[in-house]
Amino acid sequence: MTDSDEIRESALPLEVEDDLDPLMDRIGDARCVLIGEASHGTHEYYAWRSALTRRLINERGFSFVAVEGDWPDCWEVNASVTRQPGA
Repeated sequence: MTDSDEIRESALPLEVEDDLDPLMDRIGDARCVLIGEASHGTHEYYAWRSALTRRLINERGFSFVAVEGDWPDCWEVNASVTRQPGA
């Protein structure tokens, strides 16, 4: 069996947010989750990273997210968060 065959056999669909459930189960009670960037730059990557981040915050109580990104975009996110009442 080739590596490609093994990947095809273990791959799961990723079409709706609930498809992240197996990943959330694997994350369990982890205190740190590192999200790789193998598909960096694609619309899908950003959409799924956002969905996973929301679930980590809402369901697992994560309160810190560090990202690598372009300075102007990251600054806008920082300003949006830190200027909120009670930030």
